[in-house]
Amino acid sequence: STAYGNANTDYPKFYGANLHFALPIGPTQLGTLGISVFNPIGNLMETNSGDPYLPEYSMYHSRYRRTSIYVNFAKKWTEQLAFSLGAIMGFQAAADAYTQVSLSGSSYNSSASTKTKIEPSLGIIASTAYQTEHWKFGFTYQQEMKSNLKANASGEINDPVSVPILL
Repeated sequence: STAYGNANTDYPKFYGANLHFALPIGPTQLGTLGISVFNPIGNLMETNSGDPYLPEYSMYHSRYRRTSIYVNFAKKWTEQLAFSLGAIMGFQAAADAYTQVSLSGSSYNSSASTKTKIEPSLGIIASTAYQTEHWKFGFTYQQEMKSNLKANASGEINDPVSVPILL
């Protein structure tokens, strides 16, 4: 039946940590190396697909609950012009789960296996800034940094007695 009412928006609290470094390179100020790390406290990444019965964006609740690392090099060319070139790093995760279940009367054993893989993912960031006496202009390009989560689940049932019933 159709239900009407308000969706529950009482989400759990989120605690995160940020760490930033800006290190000048060389005694003649060749540029600055910047490193920024954003991560949830207590884990590296948390995923949640959301309620399948609510019109939510997939992973809306956990989009910001993953570690991101920014590294960039910034250089001031003149008093008016500066640029920065760097990368953003995130993570891609994949999981496989397989089950084989033998019911009573079967000569097969039950078993299960899982496999996970997490690998880094990179995206380029480039920016420039220009200022005049009265105006400041800036442009930033950030390449998409994939943060895919992929899961495969499969299984089979071995029970010669119940096979005709399952068909």
